[in-house]
Amino acid sequence: MTLNKLFGAIRHHASILRIQNQMAELQRRAQKNPNNLNLQIRMADLFIKLGKKHKALEVYRQAAEKYAQKDLVRQATALNKIILRLSPSQVVVDTVLPELYSQRIDEGDRRVYP
Repeated sequence: MTLNKLFGAIRHHASILRIQNQMAELQRRAQKNPNNLNLQIRMADLFIKLGKKHKALEVYRQAAEKYAQKDLVRQATALNKIILRLSPSQVVVDTVLPELYSQRIDEGDRRVYP
């Protein structure tokens, strides 16, 4: 192994450890405040960085549902777009996004959406 590869491996390992430490801190904070959806979304972002896409999708989906239940349609739409980008075969999102867009239009948001 060359010296450059060794240093690259060390940097990668340090990066993973840093992300794991951030995740542990977010999990502690989320236990204290389980209704904080921003913490949940940040954890999902870290799951992506750790290569745990399935877990990230699960967390994004739960947060999107909670946003929709609170009538925070824009946030729910944004999360569903992330889910769709990460996993285009998500059938649930295919049915949820049109409904969310419809709600946005019903609420008076008359902009044209892609």
